[in-house]
Amino acid sequence: MERPELITEDQERLGRLVEWAQLDPRYHQAAYNALSRYPDNDFYHNTEHMFDVATGVLEECDTRGLESTERQALFVAALYHDADAHLQSDETHTSPEERSAAIARIEIISSSTGYGCEADDWDTLEFTNLVGGLIISTVATVDIGDGRLEHILNSADLGNLSWSQLESLRSSGRFFVEMMIKEGEAFIGSMKDMLFFADTTGKLDKLCTVARDRLNLLANTKHLPEIVERIKLITPKNVLAAFSNEEQPDS
Repeated sequence: MERPELITEDQERLGRLVEWAQLDPRYHQAAYNALSRYPDNDFYHNTEHMFDVATGVLEECDTRGLESTERQALFVAALYHDADAHLQSDETHTSPEERSAAIARIEIISSSTGYGCEADDWDTLEFTNLVGGLIISTVATVDIGDGRLEHILNSADLGNLSWSQLESLRSSGRFFVEMMIKEGEAFIGSMKDMLFFADTTGKLDKLCTVARDRLNLLANTKHLPEIVERIKLITPKNVLAAFSNEEQPDS
């Protein structure tokens, strides 16, 4: 199947990543379909996060010299790793990562058959299982051990903590606001207004504490010691400062 007609900036941007990933044409449609899985109104789990993780994965693939199936699987897993993160847990109690993996599997097989392959094509089924397994590895409690590919994806997923202090804290702020909206808060105003509301109602302190605890768990289970020091900076004062045009949050 030929690359779809590009009509949006996001599709053009994704097209460049598809070429960088050297993605097999049979999976191109699956790659482009990922765009529809990320709502624009989510503050953190949106297409920008998808692009950040996909770019981080490909940069690491270049660094390590990864080619062919591994490179392609990591790329597609990055595109779909949070495809269902914007929804709450459903009645089956499946995690967002499990649902995202299921979506990825369906899209890969659909894309492959649309390209002309059989539904039981062995290469496609192996690729589908590899992508699904990589997405499941991003569950917070999953210890990825020495998994080389799993480490690349999980590291890219937490890549915002490797950016500048300012950008790391702004990313945290966007994640907090998304969490509060999912809990039923109705906001009007800027990101700064939303965070000040959270601070005055005591929510921001609680969210920062939860974030630090969860990220420390991730740092341990995903074997990412490099993010531990950055996690300590996630405090209400620092997050608010990041949205108040202050250049340097407290260390």
